[in-house]
Amino acid sequence: MNGVLMIAGVVVLVLVLVAIGPLALIWSWNTLFGSLHLIPYTFWTWLASAILMVVLAPNVRVTHK
Repeated sequence: MNGVLMIAGVVVLVLVLVAIGPLALIWSWNTLFGSLHLIPYTFWTWLASAILMVVLAPNVRVTHK
């Protein structure tokens, strides 16, 4: 039972991070550049920043010798 709860907790955490990550990107942009390039908080800007984060994500590979 503990294993199932652990897996469910990890899944919920990943979903929360996926939902909050693009909003954090928009927030940081608005904080850095202020009213010069203000990005509104809408579903479409959330989706665009999520796609941008996926495209620009580093390709991380772990290899063991």
